[in-house]
Amino acid sequence: MISRQFLTILLLILPAVPAVAQSAGLMGLNDVRSGQLLFRTVDAGYYAPAPLVATEVDIAVGGIVARTVVKQHFVNPTADWLEGRYVFPLPEDAAVNRMTLTVGDRVIEAKIAERRVARQVYNTAREQGQRAALAEQHRPNMFSNEVANIPPGGRIAVELHYLQRLRFDHGKFSLRFPLVVAPRFDPAARSRKLTSHIPETARQAGDSAVVIPVRNPANSPPLNPLSLTVNLDAGMALDAVASTSHKLVIEKTGTGQRRIELADKALPADRDFVLDWTPTLGRKPFTAFFRQAIGNDVYVLAMIMPPSDGQLSARREPRDIVFILDRSGSMGGESIRAARAALDSAIDRLADGDRFNLIRFSEVTDSLWESERAADLTNRLFARLYLRSTEASGGTMMQPALQRALHRGAGGDDNARLRQVVFVTDGAVTDETRMFRDIRSRLGSSRLFTIGIGSAPNSYFMRKAAEAGRGSYVYISDVKQVPVKMAGLFEKLERPALTGLSHGWQSGDITVLAETFPSAVPDLYVGEPVVLVSRLPAAALEAETKLSLTAGEWRQQLSLSDAVPVSGIATIWARAKITALMDSRREGAPEEAVKAAVTRVGLTHSLVTRYTSLLATEKTSVRPGDELTLSGDAPLNLPHGWAYEKLFGEKLKKRAALSASKGPSANSAAFNEKGIILPSGATPFFVHLALGTGLLTMALLVFLAVRPHRKAA
Repeated sequence: MISRQFLTILLLILPAVPAVAQSAGLMGLNDVRSGQLLFRTVDAGYYAPAPLVATEVDIAVGGIVARTVVKQHFVNPTADWLEGRYVFPLPEDAAVNRMTLTVGDRVIEAKIAERRVARQVYNTAREQGQRAALAEQHRPNMFSNEVANIPPGGRIAVELHYLQRLRFDHGKFSLRFPLVVAPRFDPAARSRKLTSHIPETARQAGDSAVVIPVRNPANSPPLNPLSLTVNLDAGMALDAVASTSHKLVIEKTGTGQRRIELADKALPADRDFVLDWTPTLGRKPFTAFFRQAIGNDVYVLAMIMPPSDGQLSARREPRDIVFILDRSGSMGGESIRAARAALDSAIDRLADGDRFNLIRFSEVTDSLWESERAADLTNRLFARLYLRSTEASGGTMMQPALQRALHRGAGGDDNARLRQVVFVTDGAVTDETRMFRDIRSRLGSSRLFTIGIGSAPNSYFMRKAAEAGRGSYVYISDVKQVPVKMAGLFEKLERPALTGLSHGWQSGDITVLAETFPSAVPDLYVGEPVVLVSRLPAAALEAETKLSLTAGEWRQQLSLSDAVPVSGIATIWARAKITALMDSRREGAPEEAVKAAVTRVGLTHSLVTRYTSLLATEKTSVRPGDELTLSGDAPLNLPHGWAYEKLFGEKLKKRAALSASKGPSANSAAFNEKGIILPSGATPFFVHLALGTGLLTMALLVFLAVRPHRKAA
């Protein structure tokens, strides 16, 4: 009897011994006391803590160029060696040209390398226990930092430097610093779901899909605290400085100079930072002209205002206008309210003689009417009722909606009416390239205008879709901005564009060969400047070289000798050339030729591109060979105003947001579908703990089993 009871209890308790060993040093959800990244393990309910992340952003604005330093802190609060990856957004025209890795007092400067080579060196350094950091581009506006071998209790800081050209529109400069990568809908996925992966770009770059975990704000406060400072030197007096996204503390430090900080010193990275400033321009058209000489070349950046509103014809033609409204799940919350308000404002501005229609889409597409109807009182009322019944849910299937709106474009119209399409969306899709190609093929004589809605719109999609559609774009982050933003957009819709603008460099009667971007100036709408970047032979500085712009009877010339010498113009030019090369694939340029050209420019100008990466490594190993390296992604916050339940549903809410590693190695922990698997033989601590626990358990059982018989004796 004693033996039977003993064996029964022993068989019940011994299978739990390995679990006790594996769970040592891990934690349950109830143990979490603050925002923290946790690795899911094979032990149900137990997690391994991973790096915490904080971000510091310093932006220096000089004229029309912004220089930004993003410093990310990776902190390891565990007793394990960790590898962290943080995926983060940057402006789509960001020219990332420098990275440093700081460990204690040591600063390691990164070097540019071909992406494939950089990845191989990084993987080798990680396996050999060396500290390493790798910066890669996954989309034009999405990058990642990977940091290997963060020691137990250790801190590592990664600094990224980039330049960007500022946007100028309607007399106002705008700086947008994206702070969160919004989840994107992948229509190619077998199961319709929101992810942040990049199947097309990743496949072409030879990389695995990048999936970013997203935190449920209902379960825990936002992570990735942010501090941000802007030192603004506009180079001219300022009328106003303001942000539509954050509360600021603004200190005037001189004429046209401001020091700007967030009123809340550390904020969650859950919405884009937007800063606007209005220079005192007076009546004279605004012109900015800069140059930088490097070796045998001189690089030039020119921003010129075209004829003022009074010089353009104010005659307003009747038009057909189609509004497309994104009502997918990512538009839930504040975004759909702002979108409805924006279109309600647009319907108000329709004039007699205009015709219009409304199209909505999520996973399915519907429209108010089969084709455009007169903008009379009755039809406007129907449109408003249609708008008010619109709620956000489902996936983001853009293509059918665009095809319906542009179906008349490719074949032309029966009359000469101006046709405009206004596309209201957050741009949360993965297949942008296919969208751009479709827009170009179907556009015809139509024009496409995009309105980016929400706290973290896909600015790359907004700008490039408007460019493909020969229109313009605007961002609206909350309902309060709707009246002003929509008024500015409708000024462009209602006034004719300046077309046929040509440019060239000349020295007397001689044409100077220059590589200029864009090669063809797009249509210009009211309040928009001409922006050109050029590379010329350095000898052009010695000659009387001038930039000439012509549109109809309008003509303007700028002398190269009058350009202000500044640094960074070569980097801005290189970024523009890379963009032009990448866009050329849509016109049929061979992929291998584009890759070779982009790689050459990236290596020459030390820029992170889809084919070049920044890599920093230490030569000495710091991690003992028998120690583990756990790896995973830092989760991102959901963009402010987004509704989590609209995006992910009940099933996805319960899923642990972790991406798969690239496979186990002798010195690394591996992930499977269930969680972390620790390699056998690599954890003597856990083995000893398991054996000790097992022996103590058996001793206790023997004692309990024998004790009653002693009493009976």
